[in-house]
Amino acid sequence: MWVSLAGTKQDGRKSRVDWHLVADGNHGPEIPCMAAILLAQKLLRGDIALRGATPCMGLLALDEFIPEFARWGIRTSVAEIFV
Repeated sequence: MWVSLAGTKQDGRKSRVDWHLVADGNHGPEIPCMAAILLAQKLLRGDIALRGATPCMGLLALDEFIPEFARWGIRTSVAEIFV
């Protein structure tokens, strides 16, 4: 999977951020479940005080997925390019 986001930074410079994700071994279907697992773990630890139906934006950072990606042999990288 490849996601590319282009725009202007706060300092006025134009930038593009590319995120690549490679899931060999047919492990791609595991990816959608990871967020639910990570959020459930945070709830169990008491790291999230919110309860009930609420948007999940901002509750997880990409870095929090790294151990799960490693567990499944999923490779990922982020690159910022100033244009």
